[in-house]
Amino acid sequence: MPAISVLMPVYNAGQFLKEAVDSILNQTFTDFEFLIFNDGSTDDSKKILSAYTDPRIRLMNFDINQGYVPLLNLGLEIARGEYIARMDADDVSAVTRFQKQYEFLQQHPDYILCGSRYTIIGTGRKFNLPIDDHEIKLRMLCSNPLCHPSILVRKEILSRNNIRYDERHMPSEDFEMWTQLSDFGKFYNFSESLLFYRLHNNNISFRKQTQEQEGFFRLTRKKYISKFFRNTGLTDFGEATLYELFSGNYSDYKDLLKFRDLLQKIIKANYRYAVRSDEVHSFLEQCYFNQCTASTRLGIKAFLLGNEFGFYKIPWMLNLKLLIKSVIRYQPISFRS
Repeated sequence: MPAISVLMPVYNAGQFLKEAVDSILNQTFTDFEFLIFNDGSTDDSKKILSAYTDPRIRLMNFDINQGYVPLLNLGLEIARGEYIARMDADDVSAVTRFQKQYEFLQQHPDYILCGSRYTIIGTGRKFNLPIDDHEIKLRMLCSNPLCHPSILVRKEILSRNNIRYDERHMPSEDFEMWTQLSDFGKFYNFSESLLFYRLHNNNISFRKQTQEQEGFFRLTRKKYISKFFRNTGLTDFGEATLYELFSGNYSDYKDLLKFRDLLQKIIKANYRYAVRSDEVHSFLEQCYFNQCTASTRLGIKAFLLGNEFGFYKIPWMLNLKLLIKSVIRYQPISFRS
């Protein structure tokens, strides 16, 4: 049986497909099977894929478009590897990606998933995702800190807990899966880019979500917040307040006071979390400061509230910027007769 099963759905990716496939076949780690699902492509994707003779490729052609999430779940069912790797048909993997990820998970049995930072093809811009488990799980409170096509995950964890992708959440089905997995082990991101990510108009992750999909994404984020703070005994109001805090939208003065009061209560109680309490408190304070920074139209009030938890906890340059913006952007309330 192969050590790794690579899952790659393909739909009209002919322009970039060969580069993506070759980046997998040329890996320094060679013990893998490559499950490729040609999802009813109408371009030359089928022709390109059919030309490969590498025995590690298991090519499945579909005449009718199935959608990538059902095919990923099919891949989880038929994969024979100990680990599951993801790959997109328009990206490029570094040649040492599988070698480094496989060795890391073999040497660290308490980690169940690892990804990496990634670089945008054509611009060289590197996305500096959080590295270790505590950073990743804190960042999950407000964003998705794992790059889906860069991950390697233990299949046994998925199978034992019956975890699959949920099509209702696409294109955020990966975040919903991370939320499920977060209880079963640690996450890790390599600090180096092991994936080169291609931006173009057909990127699935940039397609606009339907209202229903947006609703499921909000439910997943709320579910994760509830799970993370489950030992705090927060009411529904407290969880809803944290969701607003982590959403990072502009807040009025009453909202900032509401956030402050809740954080003071949480910090004073010193609850236990999946990561160290002091790191949780520091993260909450930073999120609160960011909310105050987004509320500079309130004037000096935003600056004063931003430092409710101590001037020394925020870098002086950020504080100076907040003070200047609070003065410049202040919008006094006007009264109309």
